[in-house]
Amino acid sequence: MKQILTFLIFILLNFKDVQGQPGLLTGKQDDVINLLSLAGFANELHRIETEDGYLLKLHRIFPNKPKNRRGPVLLMHGFLGTSADFIFTGPNIALAYQLLNAGYHVFMGNCRGSKFSMKHKSLDPLSREFWRFSFDEIGLLDLPAIINYVLFLSEKKSLFYVGHNQGATALLVLLSSHPKFNEKIIQAHFLAPIAFMDYPHPILAFNAEDYENSMRVLRKFNFVSMVDFTKTIVDNYCSENIPGGLRLCVRLWEFLFGRNQIETEIDPKLLLDLPAFISPTASVRQFLHFLKIYRTGKFQSYDRDGKGREYKLTNVQIPVYIYHGAEDMIVSRIDVERLKNILAPFIKVYNVIPNLNHYDLLLSKNGKTHLYDDICKAMTNDGLDFFDYVKNIFI
Repeated sequence: MKQILTFLIFILLNFKDVQGQPGLLTGKQDDVINLLSLAGFANELHRIETEDGYLLKLHRIFPNKPKNRRGPVLLMHGFLGTSADFIFTGPNIALAYQLLNAGYHVFMGNCRGSKFSMKHKSLDPLSREFWRFSFDEIGLLDLPAIINYVLFLSEKKSLFYVGHNQGATALLVLLSSHPKFNEKIIQAHFLAPIAFMDYPHPILAFNAEDYENSMRVLRKFNFVSMVDFTKTIVDNYCSENIPGGLRLCVRLWEFLFGRNQIETEIDPKLLLDLPAFISPTASVRQFLHFLKIYRTGKFQSYDRDGKGREYKLTNVQIPVYIYHGAEDMIVSRIDVERLKNILAPFIKVYNVIPNLNHYDLLLSKNGKTHLYDDICKAMTNDGLDFFDYVKNIFI
């Protein structure tokens, strides 16, 4: 328990706030822009301002065959993730590239407090006020701003949505609270969605005493930093220069996210580059919010006094496609099926993929055949507006 708390409160930030205006950011570069440019896709970097002043980066990517554009797709990362999650495995595999090759106009969002959204109109990222958010605010404030901005840029009334982990959670929060947004979502594709955590990873499965102690300790901090943690792991345990280092790295990966057929699903060397692309920070309240879901057994809003309101998932009324790794240790099959049963009238696909863990859905070198082809096919066959498609071809 002490080791877990030590990890969670290990904090270090080296960010300075730089004021900026929302809109297209010309002449700006980041890791994602560089990767997209190397892959040969035209792209833009945009900044969106939320209702409460957070400045979020949005990566926009254009398909290489503009006359075949099928519509906008919004990709939203999970907890401690970034937009890089959807391009990390490269042009021949990653989901974003498969969508681009299929003719879709791709947008990749970044929620508040993540690596590419560390700015606010007036708050300093080192201040306590900046970090006073959970996935409530991501769903209720970040997503509406991002969705409306994407629809404005693409001149469409609705979009396709793909969310991994917390990216799925945030849309469930939004649609449960503001059903009007159902009209703006053509389909939702959820990769390892988190709504319930009755059977969580052993790290989260504290007994009652540990839970209360964790809450008291963690509330003293604003954010959790992964900067030194990931660097220490890679430098001291996962290095190719250390005998057995890659094997140890694989075992750690399996412990955290679930075992898999690592030799066939992920190139172990890929794990060495991953720390450079994960989000170095997250709000402690995000983590506490997931603990509350585990503690209460309910999909509810964050509240320090434990009186959060339960989200009305029956308000989610869009075609939903769920993909889950059979070896996922972050969100169990039982918990995913509980969500599936609530959304049953709108579930189009529920696919449990053998041998994959929580992050294999993004990082498997066989991701294209495992699920990305299915996602593209579902969007094309079930979500295609024929007249809109014809217009895109001939105009």
